[in-house]
Amino acid sequence: MRYVAGFECIIAESDHVVGMQPDDQPKPIEGVITDVGPGVTFYRKGDRIVWGKYSGTELRRGNLTVFVLRSNEVMARIEEE
Repeated sequence: MRYVAGFECIIAESDHVVGMQPDDQPKPIEGVITDVGPGVTFYRKGDRIVWGKYSGTELRRGNLTVFVLRSNEVMARIEEE
């Protein structure tokens, strides 16, 4: 099964285990974009991004965790130097 992004949406995979950290502060989630929908111009498939813990919708299928995000929910794109 493959998730396909809708208009102005991003699909990202993460190995992040969702839950509270020991200090009970919500931490941002880091993952890789696997698909971008029409209307998304700044992000590309394969980009590493960071988004807020409460952003988007989390989908689980077996061991895979997939997040559906709107492009404005992404906090940062991680660029390798």
